[in-house]
Amino acid sequence: MLPTLRSIKLVSQAEIHVAGGVTAIVGPNNSGKTLLLNELVQCLTTGPRRDSLVVSDVDLEWRGNADGIVDWIGERFPWRDPGTYPQGYINERSALLSNGSVITESGVRQSRGRANPLGVLAPLYVHHFNAQNRLEMRMDGGAYNPFVQAPSEPIQHLFANRTLSSKLSAAMERAFGEQLTVNRYAGNQITLHVGSVEAAETAPPPTEQYMTEIASLPRLSAQGDGVRAFLGILLTITTGSYSLIVIDEPEAFLHPPQARLLGSVLAELHARDTQVVVATHSEDIVKGITSATGRDAVDTTIVRLTRNRQVNYVAQVPTEEIRTLYQDPLLRYSSVLGGLFYAAVLVCESESDCTYYRAVLDHLVESAEGGDGSPYVDVQLTHCGGKARVAKAVRALRSARVPVVSIVDFDILQNDNEFFNLLDAHGGERAAVEKLRNSIVSSINTKNRRIRRASARAEIMRILDSNKLEELTTNEVNKIKEEVSGSSGWKEAKRLGSGCLTGGTLQEFDSLNAQLRQLGIFIVPVGELEMFHRSTPSGDKASWLRDVLEGQLYKESTPAHEFMRAVINTVQRLQIIT
Repeated sequence: MLPTLRSIKLVSQAEIHVAGGVTAIVGPNNSGKTLLLNELVQCLTTGPRRDSLVVSDVDLEWRGNADGIVDWIGERFPWRDPGTYPQGYINERSALLSNGSVITESGVRQSRGRANPLGVLAPLYVHHFNAQNRLEMRMDGGAYNPFVQAPSEPIQHLFANRTLSSKLSAAMERAFGEQLTVNRYAGNQITLHVGSVEAAETAPPPTEQYMTEIASLPRLSAQGDGVRAFLGILLTITTGSYSLIVIDEPEAFLHPPQARLLGSVLAELHARDTQVVVATHSEDIVKGITSATGRDAVDTTIVRLTRNRQVNYVAQVPTEEIRTLYQDPLLRYSSVLGGLFYAAVLVCESESDCTYYRAVLDHLVESAEGGDGSPYVDVQLTHCGGKARVAKAVRALRSARVPVVSIVDFDILQNDNEFFNLLDAHGGERAAVEKLRNSIVSSINTKNRRIRRASARAEIMRILDSNKLEELTTNEVNKIKEEVSGSSGWKEAKRLGSGCLTGGTLQEFDSLNAQLRQLGIFIVPVGELEMFHRSTPSGDKASWLRDVLEGQLYKESTPAHEFMRAVINTVQRLQIIT
């Protein structure tokens, strides 16, 4: 009977379309996520305010007329005749809500007669979990008479619905390793306990053994913050006690695995006709929400909120766009989704690349106080397990208006599919660069040299005869591989980068490189990461990285510093136009 929230209108004229199930608000720090939730609840309760900084209004779709809402309330909170009550004298029909507030029939009809605010209906419609009250929810509740009353509190719904209590118990066991037990025989109280009993629950009255065992179980209300916060949220969203549930940072007090489980449960154990709006800083919450694939998974959407000069911008991410990341086993367990919470993202090919470039960035920031002039930028570095997957991550992040820069080795130019797929992901036009790229590829391919059989035999025999050991060493194996693989133009390109080009071809690369950087695609100018430090042995990348980091060699590489300054300049430009 109460309305559905269709959209949230922002002061900036942007609009958030609210999902029928879960709407997750994400974004970098200081983008206004918490303020949005606070002003949303305020707008629903008392109406739009002229001094609001984020929310200007809401769009509600009402169901049913005033008579229907009056009857709906009466089923949950019996109407009382006019008279004197602990709240004072009331000259018309009234109802006492579970939160202790009183509503009158005329107040209900008046609230239904306008689009917004909800007025006296707000306590029935919306529940706000904020930083202050998330631990205040009652873990026990008062009993009720099922012959004349309907459940009105979350715990009463749990008392009445054994299927629901079993689902919550299963969720609690997954999160904390303990089941949830509802004590339905505590007199005028309904109490929740941690653990399970061995004695069977018989028809009333319960056996003495059952009562003894359940009395020995610890109360849920006495548990730690994480358990109470987790179950408090689940109780509220699953029992359908409210039409709209607003949660600020649902991950508070939870470890990452529990946060991810909570995200899944938000989408899977969702009560019918209940909408959930969450603001989160947790990649685990988002992963849980978007990876929910159960039969009961509900409509969800991800909204990235950003702010530039006090103006808020909104990008709604199609949930299916995010879910495509989970179809790739390597991307599924990467930190790509974490980019939703940063001002920008640098997507690299490997974890080693991320580590090295982060070290360079940190050095530039630390040395800025000495006059370097490189500003701090709130960026995440993430990898995709190879350049073939970079485009997929870029598309998902750009759909959320996240400024993205890709850093790829020089040989990205070699593979048609990989290069043009990445170009398309960054919004580039194939026709604008195809001629330049093909000319460069052709020039590099002409440097390939076939290996002659006789010379290969002679060189292999020389390597074999140079050592009397019975087994080949790793170094000898690598030398033989190198000898029989011949001379490749692309090997040279990986080793020298643009240094392998001359004359007009070099000019063509410079032109192509400038266009790619405008889009946010950065080709490593020295060929590949290891070539920033040529004197450091690079046969094993992990050993190379360890030597570079332990020796702080990254502080001495001028080419690496210039490269990362150019990357950050592009990030700042993309932040303005995104």
